Amino acid sequence: MQRVGEGALRNILSAYASHNPTVGYCQGMNFLAATLLLEIKDEEKSFWVLSVLVERILVQYYHNSLVGLRIDQVHVRPRAQSLRHRLHEWAQQKR
Repeated sequence: MQRVGEGALRNILSAYASHNPTVGYCQGMNFLAATLLLEIKDEEKSFWVLSVLVERILVQYYHNSLVGLRIDQVHVRPRAQSLRHRLHEWAQQKR
């Protein structure tokens, strides 16, 4: 088992930026990498899981266009609006 801490997190993020220069480092990636590091407790394994997540599962989330996130927002926004409307109706009934 390797070390867990700021140095390990910095190593993972730097290695990923070198590994995938198209994505590099994106704001918010540190939260994902830190969570992996805390759970896996191994720098190398955390790096590879981060790679799979960013490149195969969260495709285009960590890209300068944020196209993956924008696509998900198109689908989530109507559902959130519907829930907000239902919550408002429920709150009105409780008055």
